[in-house]
Amino acid sequence: MTSREGRGRGGSGGSSNVIRVCVVGDEGVGKTSLIVAAATDAFNPSPAAAGKGARKDKEQQTQNEPLPPTRIPVDLLPDLVPLIVTDTSPHYEYREELEKAVHRSDVVVVCYTCGDAKSLARVGTYWLPELRHMGGGAGGATATAAAAAAENNDKPVLLVGCKEDKIDLQENQSAATATNKLNLGDEDGADEGAGAMEGERDDEGSAYAMEQQLSLLIDQWKEVEVCLQCSAKRLSNVVEVFSHAQKAVLHPTGPLYDPQTGQLKVNCVRALKRIFQLCDLDQDGFLSDKELNHFQTTCFNTPLQVSVHPLLSL
Repeated sequence: MTSREGRGRGGSGGSSNVIRVCVVGDEGVGKTSLIVAAATDAFNPSPAAAGKGARKDKEQQTQNEPLPPTRIPVDLLPDLVPLIVTDTSPHYEYREELEKAVHRSDVVVVCYTCGDAKSLARVGTYWLPELRHMGGGAGGATATAAAAAAENNDKPVLLVGCKEDKIDLQENQSAATATNKLNLGDEDGADEGAGAMEGERDDEGSAYAMEQQLSLLIDQWKEVEVCLQCSAKRLSNVVEVFSHAQKAVLHPTGPLYDPQTGQLKVNCVRALKRIFQLCDLDQDGFLSDKELNHFQTTCFNTPLQVSVHPLLSL
């Protein structure tokens, strides 16, 4: 998992009542399977059909129809706050629903396929720019449209690689092919086996290149909060995806810290100075054990366990 240390931000409407998550991505990357696996703790090879329910008139269902809003069981989440996940479709006929889902959400999950360089490239060339432009309307000239676009830019974004199980499968197949060819015992077999092993090293290089690309995306797109991988088939990290989404909304650090400059933001510095002045009861420019204990008890309802002053000399 790759994350941006010291950053996070609340969404447009995040509250202690409910958190809304919008999941976007290209067709077939595994976003619907991710949602169903997290909600049911089971892998369904046909998640779209399961999510739509048993409608009698199957002809009215379109193949690209997304799931209805899905609630993640609250007891699976660390902060016990309800979380509603909205599935989306990248197809043109669902464009309006996609924009509405993004606007209403507090955090956006952008999915791509693990081990697929083209799928990851689409995140940087299409989805992240598209999320920034959504809300601009026709030309984005109005004040309302500009405000909506600015709101989208401030939403936290998680980059999630789905189908992580396929990476291990590909690696195992490559290793088995190389071993079989090396076991042939002849010169041609040895050459082919060496070529297979070289191809495996190329795959490793590709994986390294994708990791580098993820790091670049974090640096270039300030809204990217964290990057992680999951497997709906293995039920690996599926709940963790939405735990991170919840954390990005409930415990934001974006208003406090600017990752591009590596500095605390101006309002944060002002707030810390004001807190210090309020706690420095004798106005001597230092916080005594008594003053620190008062601060600790007031803020966290628990006293200091030890004096901090011996630690200051270390």
